[in-house]
Amino acid sequence: MSETVAFNARPLIYASGNFGKNILWGTTEITLLFVMTDMLELSPSLAGLILLGSLVVDGVLDPCVGFLADRLHTPIGRYGPLILIGAPLSALSFFALYTLPLVGAGSACLITFLVVAFRASYSLIDLPHNALMTHVTRQSEARGRLAGYRFLFSSLASFILALSLAPLIQNGGGEILSPRGLAVFAGSVACLSAIVMVASWSVVREKDRESARVVRFRTPLMKGIRALWASPSYRIALVVGCLATFSLPLFGKSLLYISTYLLDRPEAASSMLTAMVLGQFAGLPLWIFLSGQWEKRQALQLAHATTAAGFVGLCASLFAWPFATIGFCIVVGVGASGVYTIIWGMVTDCVEDVKDRSGVNPEGMLFAFAILGQKASIALGVGGFALALDLSGYAAGQDISGSPEIVLIGFGLLIPMAGSISCVLLLRHYQLNHARHREIVRRLYDPT
Repeated sequence: MSETVAFNARPLIYASGNFGKNILWGTTEITLLFVMTDMLELSPSLAGLILLGSLVVDGVLDPCVGFLADRLHTPIGRYGPLILIGAPLSALSFFALYTLPLVGAGSACLITFLVVAFRASYSLIDLPHNALMTHVTRQSEARGRLAGYRFLFSSLASFILALSLAPLIQNGGGEILSPRGLAVFAGSVACLSAIVMVASWSVVREKDRESARVVRFRTPLMKGIRALWASPSYRIALVVGCLATFSLPLFGKSLLYISTYLLDRPEAASSMLTAMVLGQFAGLPLWIFLSGQWEKRQALQLAHATTAAGFVGLCASLFAWPFATIGFCIVVGVGASGVYTIIWGMVTDCVEDVKDRSGVNPEGMLFAFAILGQKASIALGVGGFALALDLSGYAAGQDISGSPEIVLIGFGLLIPMAGSISCVLLLRHYQLNHARHREIVRRLYDPT
């Protein structure tokens, strides 16, 4: 009986690593730009430049981490050493960054150093944890469910963040966010993140060790890149993932600005984010079910269509139907849960497709370039948003009628809507279905 419980619990504990990652990453996505402009008093263009530069550094490191992981063979596995180093470093740099408003240290150099340190150390936990998904199961349908479990924990992290925003705002006194509350929150979630990340690796460490013994990849870098690019399914998954991460996170980044300046209710950010996260929880069982019953391409198209419909409703509700705003945030959340869940199941399936087509196994690089593309897209999004704010004449605490208002609506609502519509159209070209993947796995691992 105990063995059955342990076996069933292992995928869930592995998936909990997404909580450890997202509680840090999600906090920076929602609050960091706002903290830099409105609490540390950087200009929006400088804040955007710092974030863009840090993500460029991060993007350079991702292929390096993937290249290293493909060649790292230690007694504890290929990915374990990276997670064991990265988990405490990312927690420490995250905590230091969010204590700056409390201690009054707001120099651009120090902020840049801590942001870069966080992004770099985060790379050491993000890519290895994603790549381990390949070894937890080889079945395409099971990977769809596992991707759903991962997003469940990502949503749990977002839910905790959403609930925490309200007391942080309420205790802020003369400021939108409380510096002391922010520091306490950052310290708590940083410690929790490090513990969860180590635990998520430990339950699959035997599979990690097995991959270190079996996989001895020595293919040159350029040959590995050509092998990845030769897979049409990987190219489509890469482009769709990049487009989604460029457009959809802009809503979260603009949420504090929208609630503070468009709605004149800073506390609305918490209720809108909570509604979106509740929508993610509500939609997750649907996407887990559909990932096994439908082709992943069709399920992801439906998820993007749902998200686009939610943004259409939000555009109208903010000005014409304010009572419906929360409802449309839920719709966006339902769609977003599928968007962020299904794409990683598709990327993971491409591991076998690339190996079958090329005869090489650039597994680490496959995840590295998927993550690199998504982070580069996030960087372009946040950099463009910050630059547009600055050029529009935005000033913290001032009236934003005119150009700044147009920027918030455009980047917060219209671009995410257009991104989802584009993804629906692009996914028509993704051809790696369940039956084809099963045949590839059979050829690779069970040729008899």
